[in-house]
Amino acid sequence: MFKKVIVIMSLLLSCMSGGLAAEAQTPAAEEGGVILTETGSDNTAEETGGTTGTESDGRPEMDLNDAIVLSIDSSKAYVKGQMTRIDGTNSGVTPFVEKGNTLVPLRFLADQLGAKLSLNAKTGDITITANGQTAKTRIGEQALYINDRKIVMSAPGQAVNGTTYLPLRNVVEDLFQKKLFFKDGIIVISDGEKNISGDVLASLKKSLQPRAIYAGELMMYYMYGDGTVEKIDIDTRPSSEIRSQEMNRVEYTDGLFFYIQDYLGTVDKNYFYRADLNGNLKTFHFPQSEQLGLVMGQDGDLYFNRPNGDIVKINYDDDTGARHVIGKGNLMKDNAYIKNDVIWFTDADADYAIYKLQNGKKTKLSKANCFIRYVYNNWIYYGHYENKRWTLYRMSMDGSHQKKLSGDADVNDSIIFNNKIYYLDNRAKTLREMNLDGSGKRAVAKLNDPGMQIFDMVGGTLYYTEENQLKWTQSLWKVDILTGAKKRLATADLDFDSGWLRIRNVKALGNYVYYTFADGVYAVNKNGGTPNKLGSLPNAIRDAVSIKEQ
Repeated sequence: MFKKVIVIMSLLLSCMSGGLAAEAQTPAAEEGGVILTETGSDNTAEETGGTTGTESDGRPEMDLNDAIVLSIDSSKAYVKGQMTRIDGTNSGVTPFVEKGNTLVPLRFLADQLGAKLSLNAKTGDITITANGQTAKTRIGEQALYINDRKIVMSAPGQAVNGTTYLPLRNVVEDLFQKKLFFKDGIIVISDGEKNISGDVLASLKKSLQPRAIYAGELMMYYMYGDGTVEKIDIDTRPSSEIRSQEMNRVEYTDGLFFYIQDYLGTVDKNYFYRADLNGNLKTFHFPQSEQLGLVMGQDGDLYFNRPNGDIVKINYDDDTGARHVIGKGNLMKDNAYIKNDVIWFTDADADYAIYKLQNGKKTKLSKANCFIRYVYNNWIYYGHYENKRWTLYRMSMDGSHQKKLSGDADVNDSIIFNNKIYYLDNRAKTLREMNLDGSGKRAVAKLNDPGMQIFDMVGGTLYYTEENQLKWTQSLWKVDILTGAKKRLATADLDFDSGWLRIRNVKALGNYVYYTFADGVYAVNKNGGTPNKLGSLPNAIRDAVSIKEQ
């Protein structure tokens, strides 16, 4: 269960000390404000029950049967009063704001409003037929022609990650001839004017807004794009099982659950927990003699290593907690991929080669010292150390078609956004971009210091860290991937205490960039300013774990 008691405070990003304001304020009342809400009550029903302005099932108390409701940076939407996803396969398809213009995914709105949409991928020409009218425009241009009447849109159309975007007001009012309500990031599209109260607006924001969730030990923080921060204290211990000491560590998240291990346990038991994104927990405890070490989870299933080389699984839907030995090896949480009960993993017990484990059969796919980085579109992307540098390769899921992608670069980190690979080349001290097959390489920006990690990208802005181990310094940066313009958002000492203490878990939401450092969680305005420590988030001598839920 989780504790839920509400206390609201305002933490101002401009305050060096991180002190509390004298009274609660909203972000609108004080620019740069961050609202911290601490929660705690033993009644788990309070989390899922209705709040002011909502029905008992969480839907807002208003007639939305003729409306489409969207939220900036969120993949969730209401259509005719029912929650849905803008794109069921890609949570990155969301409305977004760029240079003061709000852009919305055209295909979703066309489908919901009964319009016909066609796109010529080669020319970028877009044709929309709706309400007896034919509209035409082109990606990258601002001219919108409706029945040969020219309208200059507020911004050019864009194609992002295979999705076409046009400016909000031009789409709603000019193209589809609907009424638009737009306030605090909430977009309501309807046939007639909507009079939306403050309570309903707050309810819509709570249900639709994306959030970043940070977890460590027995705490969770919810971060929102408007600066609201909510703290949840989790109580994992039934009163009959309270232990004098415990050391809980969140080991992993699959985006659905957080997977937690208590490293002290009791004299005869080891404790493990699976927490959903609302803080609701399921507890597992097994004899110490089983020597289970929690590694990761997937879709609620738990995966463990044993010292004897067993890989052990507990199925999500098995309330008995039965343990199943599914094969041999040594899983590492950052170098494994699981889908449909098949595991692709770098085996720490077999010279760090990549293996495929299916139905108990283990198949070797790569040479030694290959580390899975990520899997995308049925390709495994992996790092390999050769010629005194880290390189990036990819191969098919069966190990075939192995290809080096990174040339002579020394790739410290890489990530895929919008069907492009972005990577930190520390040989040339450059942030680079390339196509998924390694072609089309280009420099995005020069690095001031060696690059450490790439974390997030929103619109055309990428967030990453640099560090200088000789000077014991590190910094958080944002960069425009088109122009290469950079801005430093935060700096910190680079310390070593049972491991490197680094800036981690960087998530950009709305006007804020959230991150962790050591045992603290911080916020900084995306346009710069003084970072503010929101609170402590220890995780048993390890970095906290986080996700961004859109």
